[in-house]
Formats: sequence, C-alpha cells, structure tokens
Amino acid sequence: MRRVAETVCLTDRARTTVGSRLASCRCARHPRVVRRWLCTAGQVPVHPVPDLALEKDVEQRIHYLGLKQPTPLTLQEILQFHSSPSQSKLILSACFLHEEIPIRLARRVKELVALPHGLSESQQIKSVADRYRRTTLRIQSHAKPDSPALELAFTAMVNDILDAHQSVQIEISSAIRDLADRRAREGQPELDLSRWLDKFYLSRISVRMLLRHHAALHTPLPGFIGIIQERIVVAELVSEAAAAAEEITTYYYGDAPEVQIDGHIDTSLTYIPSHFYYVLFEMLKNAMRATCEKHLGAPVLPPLQIVVADGDDDVVVKISDQGGGISRSAVENGDMWK
Repeated sequence: MRRVAETVCLTDRARTTVGSRLASCRCARHPRVVRRWLCTAGQVPVHPVPDLALEKDVEQRIHYLGLKQPTPLTLQEILQFHSSPSQSKLILSACFLHEEIPIRLARRVKELVALPHGLSESQQIKSVADRYRRTTLRIQSHAKPDSPALELAFTAMVNDILDAHQSVQIEISSAIRDLADRRAREGQPELDLSRWLDKFYLSRISVRMLLRHHAALHTPLPGFIGIIQERIVVAELVSEAAAAAEEITTYYYGDAPEVQIDGHIDTSLTYIPSHFYYVLFEMLKNAMRATCEKHLGAPVLPPLQIVVADGDDDVVVKISDQGGGISRSAVENGDMWK
C-alpha cells in the first residue's frame, strides 16, 4: 500500500468534500486534445489583469467571497483524483480552482486590511492586498474553464499568477521589519505576529501548491503526479539537503560537521519533494550552524546523526547534533523565537 505523507493542512475549515465540489462543476465530456507546453509566448492568450479603479463593488465582492469557507484537501485526495490523468479531469481540476482560489484569496485580503498598529496602511501590505484583489477578480472574470481550449487558457493564467505573486513573502517580511524598527525607535514593546504569519503563510503555501500542481499536470514527469512524487527515498533526499547545508555552512564557517544517516535507509513515501527538502535543509543548516558555533576552533567537529524510522503510520526523521541546544531561560522567556 502506498504511503502518503499528510503533514500539510491545506485549509482551516470545511463545508464540503473535494469530491462533491469537483462533481458540482457542470462540465460536459470533451474529446482528448494534445497536451501542449503552456509557456510558449503567444501560444495561449493570457487573461488580462483587471484595473481595480475600473471595477465596481470590489470590496463588496471580496467581502462576500471571504465569508465562504474553503474546501479542505489532503494529498491523498489529490493523488487519488489525478492518479489516472485525462482531459476531463484537467477540466474538472480547472473548474474547481476557478471557484476555490478566489475564496482563499478573498479571505487573505480581509485579514490584510484588518492588521493592527497601522500595519495595514503600509505600502507593502497595501500592494499585496491589491494584488490579491486583482487576482481574485481576474480569476472570476475568466470564463469557466469547461472546455479544452478554456482550460488551456486558464492554465496559462495560472502560470502568470504564480509569477506575479513570487514577491509576496518578501513584501510581508519588509512591512513587519519596518513596523518593528518604528516601534523600537518609539520605545514600544515588540509585537507577536507569529500566529497571524503562520496562518497567512500556510494559506499561501496551499494556494500555490494547488496552482502549481494543476500547471504541472500539463508537463508530466516520470514518477510524478503533478508536483507530487510517488516514491521519495527519504535517505536520498536527506543526503541532498545535507550536501546543500554543508556547502553553505562551509562557506560561512570554513568547515561543516559530517552527516551520518542510519535506520531504515530504504524507506520511501509519497509527498511533495520541494516541501520536504526545504524543511530538511533548514533543520540541517541550523544544526550545522549551532555545532560550528559551539565547537569553534575544535580540530574535528562532532557529527550530525540522522535516523530514519519507518513506522506503521508515519516516517520519522530524527536529527541529533551537539550544538548545545536551547537554554531553559530562553525557553521560559520566549527568547528562542526572537
């Protein structure tokens, strides 16, 4: 039986299942068409970006959409739906995104404009909120992608949206840094926005994952269903992440600890490799940095020990280092998050 990692929560609440939402798209059957690369300039017309100044009742539309609950999806459901790809499933997927993505984006707009302490008035936050508004209206104004031609046009728009939203994370971070600097100059206490950031970025990850997955279905790779890899050998991905972390650690510290991998090294799972790799890389990079700083000047750095454990329901990757850990006082004072 195929193991599918289910560690990413894609939305906050649910009213319906993915099956009923996909089934609600009234898409007639269409003949198969040859899949084409959508990145070729001029091959598929891209739906234009709306001008907010010319749109009517923008805030009312955003408010109405923001009241709706997004549909929760698991990787298992996505995998099962696309396990046998076809043109009709591409159309159903596009119809689902046409309805679902505006709801998710509108909810983020409402959160952005409600940010406290003047953060919602910062130029960066306004820019992100306006981009989400334009994208919401752009998707809604696109014809329902219930034919092969409209689905291709919709996917071209999806790729364009992914490119247009790449800088959102940088803009949000810049706005928060500016606010923190201003409050520090004014002698005001620091703000804890971690809960809001967790919710915002989790939603951003889910939206981009859904869009990227649909686009990737047009350019299938061996061993993949969209962006989901059917068999990731965990130890191999750990080794790749460790090599990258070792390279950057050596660049800054002149050395890096050895990485020793043990346990069930042949264990595999089905997951999104880019997400798994990013988590591994960050953890290994932090462990290597702590080890280098703790043992600065030592002739030999103590190794990082990684154990891969294959359980009945989960795969566990345990990373152990000798970087000194976190002091009890830092945990009690909350300094570990600063």
